[in-house]
Amino acid sequence: MLILFTLFFLTACDPFAEILSEAQDLLGEVGSPPQNHCQDCKEAANPECPTNRYLGMKIVYIGDSHSYLRKANGQRMGNQVFNALNTCGASSITYAAACGSRPRNWKRDSTPKSTCGITSFHSSGKFQKSTKGSLPNLSTLIENNDADLVIINLGDNMFNWHSSGGLRHARSPSNSSLQNEVQSLTKDIPTETQCIWIGPAYHSRGKSYHKSNTEVDKLYEGIKSGVAGKCTLVDSRSFFNQTSPNDGLHLTSSESKHWGEKLASTLKELSWP
Repeated sequence: MLILFTLFFLTACDPFAEILSEAQDLLGEVGSPPQNHCQDCKEAANPECPTNRYLGMKIVYIGDSHSYLRKANGQRMGNQVFNALNTCGASSITYAAACGSRPRNWKRDSTPKSTCGITSFHSSGKFQKSTKGSLPNLSTLIENNDADLVIINLGDNMFNWHSSGGLRHARSPSNSSLQNEVQSLTKDIPTETQCIWIGPAYHSRGKSYHKSNTEVDKLYEGIKSGVAGKCTLVDSRSFFNQTSPNDGLHLTSSESKHWGEKLASTLKELSWP
């Protein structure tokens, strides 16, 4: 009480009143806890996203034909993931998908090209798609968008395909080959940038392709080795009990939506180092 009275008296009567007033403000702050720079973010957090990991993040997403979008407001897998990240407070999302692409196509010294479909989408509302064309590689996307997080949804095009009995059968390359290709891409991700890798789903034998669960499992082992210490791996194998035959590789619209819903739920709950 005596200190406050003395400060008040000096503030009213002393020519150094302004300085003493500032000192009083500082005294009032002594012992106060430091402010969380993202306090506003936490207050704005969506309860659907308990980990709050995407708040304020600038995110880059890349994928293959599974991630191709027909329209910005659709219901396919990529739409579901995009919307989930928005819901969880990402400050910006840059989305790029090239049909037929694999990790080596997105490396720093490469340009992902496609003759079966490309999509680019940004949270600002800009949406583009084309039957053929090219997209910036991952390194360029990270640098241009100052990305805090990269989400990579690639895998099926890493198979070797062998024709037999009217079908193209998937054969997984060696573990070391898969590991090297994955790492050839992840090395382009800066140390301070987080990474999530989404693996492919199981698929029933179809009219054109057959990728057995055994071969998918082998592919996962290679991807796991490649992302170790760099990316958190999201395993999509448990998301389907059975898929429609379709072509044996690509999901129907309803299946793609289902995969997206499962991924959205997983990403909202996901926590990583």
